[in-house]
Amino acid sequence: SLPSFKTVIITKQFECLNFITGKGLQVKYRFPRDYNHNKNMVVVELTFSNKTNNFMNNICFVKMQEGITVDPFSTIERLKPNGSAVTIMKIDFNDKNQSFSFDISLDNKLIPNLIIKCQAGDLIEPRHLNEEELTRQIDFPVKQYPIRQLY
Repeated sequence: SLPSFKTVIITKQFECLNFITGKGLQVKYRFPRDYNHNKNMVVVELTFSNKTNNFMNNICFVKMQEGITVDPFSTIERLKPNGSAVTIMKIDFNDKNQSFSFDISLDNKLIPNLIIKCQAGDLIEPRHLNEEELTRQIDFPVKQYPIRQLY
């Protein structure tokens, strides 16, 4: 039978705000594929990094583009110099390979137009199938084409 893995870890991050445009704040995101109770929402992990020697206060979600449902990230009250904070938000991409644009506020100053690009693979919920389940899903004769010969 095929091996079954318990955990899927996606470590590749993408930048949606570089520290120059963000006045010292850098924001990266990744799709951890965590279990989500709402099948329409995609979990996005955000890493906020303070690249300055000063504290940053009140990093919060301000607004988003229309037509997309989102559970925004929690406000980060204070981010220490050269520190990082990790938070999540959930986005309903409406089963489309589209970008999500939103604005944040840092120290009560608007930072507009952060963009999260969702790849098609990130819209798919990971599932682990044994050989029997896989055969049933793809519906072709195993005796004629054994799974191991597909590699």
